[in-house]
Formats: sequence, structure tokens, C-alpha cells
Amino acid sequence: MENVPSKCVNQRRGLSHPVSQEKIWDHCAGFVIVEEAGGRVTDASGKRLDFSKGRYLELDRGIVAAPPTVHTALLSAVAAVQKAQAAL
Repeated sequence: MENVPSKCVNQRRGLSHPVSQEKIWDHCAGFVIVEEAGGRVTDASGKRLDFSKGRYLELDRGIVAAPPTVHTALLSAVAAVQKAQAAL
């Protein structure tokens, strides 16, 4: 692991939780398409994406897009994987 930057190692160990700053224009079109098709788009915590806060979306764990029938189950699966990775 000596070639891996320390920031990555710290993230892997759960020692730091940087907030990802994704630009809104990279995600707004996909958000509209999924929602217009009847899907749900949230952050990995289940909060609806908020494009009104400026240039960046503040995401702590990513974006989840899925049909409403499986969205909650997918959020649970993402949380379980992230919990398992934090335990490593």
C-alpha cells in the first residue's frame, strides 16, 4: 500500500469523510430524465438532490437513482456495503 496516497488510505480506514463537491450541471440532466421517467434520485442518505445551493452538490456518499419500487432497498444495500467497507 505504500504507493497509495495517504488520503486514500485514511478514507479506506474511515478516518476521514470528505464531502464530494460534484458540479450541478454534471447531474441535473440525468436527474430530470430519471424523475420524468418515474424514478427516484437521492443522495445515498435518501435526501432529494438540491440544485438550488450554488454550483456544487454536496454529497457525502454519492447518488442513488432507481425505480421507486426498489429505491429504498437499494439505499439499504448501499448503506450495508459502506458499513462493511468501514469495518475493514
